[in-house]
Amino acid sequence: RFEILEEGPAGLDVLASNLSKDKQDLEKRCRSQQETIRSLNNTIENWKALGAEKDQQITELSAKVEKVFKERALLEEQIAQKQREIADQVEEERKALQQRIEELELECDNARAAADGMEKASTRLTRELVKVHEQYTGAP
Repeated sequence: RFEILEEGPAGLDVLASNLSKDKQDLEKRCRSQQETIRSLNNTIENWKALGAEKDQQITELSAKVEKVFKERALLEEQIAQKQREIADQVEEERKALQQRIEELELECDNARAAADGMEKASTRLTRELVKVHEQYTGAP
């Protein structure tokens, strides 16, 4: 400062010029930093918007996945119910067929017994006929 004062008005002009130049440099740096801040704030806002968008997508997809799981569980329950119904129907039909088989076996046994009885009666009648035939043919 003393040097500037010793130089007189020319020194003040140099000082004013230097101060003006420093002011312009500082203003330029300030504008540049403010532009950088605006740019970074815009980037932050873009990232926030993107994050919110992704959060919304996650929420929607989670809801869809939950819905799919519920539908799958419902379908599995319906399948299990249908399997039980089919198993019950098969068991009923099996019992009915088993009963029918038993009835037919009994009928077959009865028919066989009747056939055996008729065969015995036929054999007896044949013997009786042979005897009668021998009596008539052998007596004259």
